[in-house]
Amino acid sequence: MASFTIGKKEKLLEALIEIGQELVSTTDLQSLLQRVLDVSRDVFQFDNAIIRLLDESGEKLITSASYGYGPHAVVRENAASRNAASPPFLKKTA
Repeated sequence: MASFTIGKKEKLLEALIEIGQELVSTTDLQSLLQRVLDVSRDVFQFDNAIIRLLDESGEKLITSASYGYGPHAVVRENAASRNAASPPFLKKTA
């Protein structure tokens, strides 16, 4: 597990509290995911990130929130990967 200083632990705890408050107060999933991404960016200081969710068919990944990418890099729909490295919930069963 990563080693955090007291200041980083406090910032992480504040972010978790803020995300928890968003969970109970936001009904729009896309707004919630964007807020989670924004809060996470503030804590972890990453340059870019994308949250993608599977569509109802399980065939496509839909970009729901992003940060740090230009419009050409954020493709709204991508085919879901089904290679050996995919998590079990992405793999089709017979």
